[in-house]
Order: sequence, then structure tokens, then C-alpha cells
Amino acid sequence: MNFKVTFRWYDTDTFCTNICVADSENAVREHYGKKYKDVTVRSASDYEVADAKRRGMPITTVKE
Repeated sequence: MNFKVTFRWYDTDTFCTNICVADSENAVREHYGKKYKDVTVRSASDYEVADAKRRGMPITTVKE
């Protein structure tokens, strides 16, 4: 499944957005939560994934 992840970049006021491919939302939260704060996760549409690829945004794969 594809997810759109937003998180705070370390201890700054900067937020980042990535696309993440994983089996579950919990796996994504766990992966990003280890390193970042204020993590939000939601399903990503096919359009959002295609747009992210076109823009060169990071696409992360998380394996459980």
C-alpha cells in the first residue's frame, strides 16, 4: 500500500513529506517515529504517488 507521510525534521520547525510503500500504516508510523517527531500518515492516491515520482520526492519502502 502507498502512504503519504508528513513529519517534523528533527528539532526544527520544518516539515517534510514522503511517499512510503508498506504493508500497514503502523509499520510506517513505527519506521518514521524512531527518527522524527509529529509523524502523520494517510493513504496516498495513485495520483499523489505519480506526482511525487515526477517531482523527485523521496519514496521509501518499509518491510515488516
